[in-house]
Amino acid sequence: MQSTRDRVPAHTSSEINRQIRQEMAGRMRYYDEHRSEMPQRLAVLDQEWDIERAIEANASVLAFVGTLMASRGDRRWLVLPALVTTFLFQHAPGRCRGLAIA
Repeated sequence: MQSTRDRVPAHTSSEINRQIRQEMAGRMRYYDEHRSEMPQRLAVLDQEWDIERAIEANASVLAFVGTLMASRGDRRWLVLPALVTTFLFQHAPGRCRGLAIA
């Protein structure tokens, strides 16, 4: 499975990828001319969530909500955490390269 860095551009139109590259080049030129602002920008970037983290957080919320609703009496809500954990399990092989499972 490709990394997110490779997978996202591969599924994005070439026009959008071109726009992204142009914007990135512009930001690089800006920070090359304003080097004193670079540490602050890097600190902001360190706080951003990547798509993998956002997916996992959203899945956790959905699984928790399904479990909570099922605990209130309607067991049909257990379908939600079952579906979410199935999705996470399918998503895991791409994240666990090189991980040996005994």
